[in-house]
Amino acid sequence: MENFSNDVFTILNYQGSKKNLLSFIHKNTVEVIDDKKAVFDIFAGSCAVGYSFKRYYKIFANDSEMYSSVIAKALLQYNDKSLWEIYKNRFNESYQRNYNDLFKLFGKYAVEENELIRAEDIQKVKSFYDNYPTVWNGYLRLYNDTIRTAKDLKKRKNQIPYMLFTTYYGNTYFGVNQSIEIDSIRYAIEEIEDNALKNVLLTSLFFAMKECTFSKDGHMAQPLSIENNQTKLFNVRKKSIFDYFQRKLFDFQSPDFVLSSNDNIVFNKPISEVYNIDSLKQEVGFIYADPPYTDMQYSRYYHLLNTAALYDYDSISLYRGKVSKGLYRENRFQSPLSQRSNALDQTSMLFDYCKGNRINLALSFAYPRNTKEQATNRYTMDIEDIIGTAEIKFGRKNVKVLTEEYEHSNNRNKDTKKVLEYLIVCKY
Repeated sequence: MENFSNDVFTILNYQGSKKNLLSFIHKNTVEVIDDKKAVFDIFAGSCAVGYSFKRYYKIFANDSEMYSSVIAKALLQYNDKSLWEIYKNRFNESYQRNYNDLFKLFGKYAVEENELIRAEDIQKVKSFYDNYPTVWNGYLRLYNDTIRTAKDLKKRKNQIPYMLFTTYYGNTYFGVNQSIEIDSIRYAIEEIEDNALKNVLLTSLFFAMKECTFSKDGHMAQPLSIENNQTKLFNVRKKSIFDYFQRKLFDFQSPDFVLSSNDNIVFNKPISEVYNIDSLKQEVGFIYADPPYTDMQYSRYYHLLNTAALYDYDSISLYRGKVSKGLYRENRFQSPLSQRSNALDQTSMLFDYCKGNRINLALSFAYPRNTKEQATNRYTMDIEDIIGTAEIKFGRKNVKVLTEEYEHSNNRNKDTKKVLEYLIVCKY
């Protein structure tokens, strides 16, 4: 049990992450885990729970979000640390090639940005970013005006350097220099043939983006106001994406990173499609489920990670005819589990799936400790409804409800939210 709790590998400041609750989860699920079958982390998120089981079990993982499946593949499928040494020189050469090409196009902006950030003149910095050319402010003019929009970039993406972040986000979430680094890292990643290593590199890039983003708490729901967050702006703009990328890549190479001889498998599917995968019904003996518990869509908070993974020059969504403040992807995924009208039905389907296929289940759900003083209007389900449905599906004697007091960070203010972490353990 000690080993489970110590196997922690942090990538993101992930909402609802269970990395600090691993002891609570493991000690209360050990009796319902079949040692001869696989463990399935069905809403993987940042894969904290799935990774904590990696040392001893074959792991299946799934998440509907692309960035999450990339992280899960990196944590669960990377088992050969010699790969980086094989590809390191090629990676560095590719990075430098794209960097040099971008610097020819955007170097004057990169140099000016560095000077302004060092001088910490907020008015000049704001003016600089207001006039920096992007696909959404109409100032972009490249290659004799043949590239001005996202559609132009997509059309010619195979003939130009990687420049998505430089032309989309170089004056908001990230600075010009940071965006050039992101694009060049992403170009170099694409040159890697080994998928396991490619996912490790992408995940290391996600970590660097989280550390350097000009947004709240490392989330990427929307960029902060420059005028109201001057200190943070200067602090994060002085950070190097490449430095943080290397730090996390070093962590993957460390002796503490857990290796496995199991053929761990990761899916990137909506939950409704997972139920149709026949191999799971035979191989999985235990499912851990940590579904969304509020109506806040994860695709809003981590959309830039999906963009980095897909690198598809997607159009930016509009809100009331204007570019969305968060510069969101046009077609980001909307989970039914984050919709009050669908969440309980979706959870009931999970109960039916586990019961019908003789799979034990543990479902985590955070809920306010004091519902009279703490608002519950953003929660998609009432905890009593979840417990009641579980007891109907599995039988009351086969359902155990455990709780742990915990405090969640609150994105709306500085106070933490005092919650009870419920663990609903169901035996078929």
